[in-house]
Amino acid sequence: MNHSNFKNKIKAVLFDFGGTIDSDGMNWKDRFYPIYKSYGVPWSKEEFDQYFYYADDTLVERTLRKLGFKKTLHLQVSLVLKKGGLFSESLKNKIANKFLQDSLKTIKRNVLLFKKFKGQYHLGIVSNFYGNLEVICKELDLTQYFKSIADSARVGALKPSEKIFFHVLNHFKCKPSEALFVGDSLSRDMQGAKNMGMGHIWLRHKVYNKIKPCCKKDKIITSLMELEDILL
Repeated sequence: MNHSNFKNKIKAVLFDFGGTIDSDGMNWKDRFYPIYKSYGVPWSKEEFDQYFYYADDTLVERTLRKLGFKKTLHLQVSLVLKKGGLFSESLKNKIANKFLQDSLKTIKRNVLLFKKFKGQYHLGIVSNFYGNLEVICKELDLTQYFKSIADSARVGALKPSEKIFFHVLNHFKCKPSEALFVGDSLSRDMQGAKNMGMGHIWLRHKVYNKIKPCCKKDKIITSLMELEDILL
């Protein structure tokens, strides 16, 4: 990627939320599992994955509307623990609050970057979520930076579908070639952007280092803060 030429034509920078804005490239499932283990939950990774996907699907089906970040995480953990037969209020609180604290720490750091991008680029979020992402972003004071938010449960399309990306691009009156997408998922974020001819940067946590990018010359970062040198 020729950064100087690339930077000159970019009008909008779009981000994934979970695993990208709230974490350095690790998805919720893989972030949650070590927290469960640290509190003595005995499940294997395969068992946990099964319970996590059940909880995730349940939240999508409910199409959440008004729940904030903390309540969303507490509900997600409650569903996982109940499905696995280990629910207790104390355990739920410990796991959800640890995940929340880690997320807020990363978000607070990333806001420093969003402040620098504001005014330079249109900023948007495109995320497979539960219907309440805009409520969460307002709660986290992120809507002052992100002027368009596409939540799959509201838009009616999941990444990598073009429809959810165009929900934000059309708001900014940008062509895919005038936008950059930053996300942590190869199959949803990188592939979706690639299919549209949109520039894409992979936020890859070190635990995924052995996984190859979708495009040979793709830029890979380990922290959103690296975008400052690329785009400013």
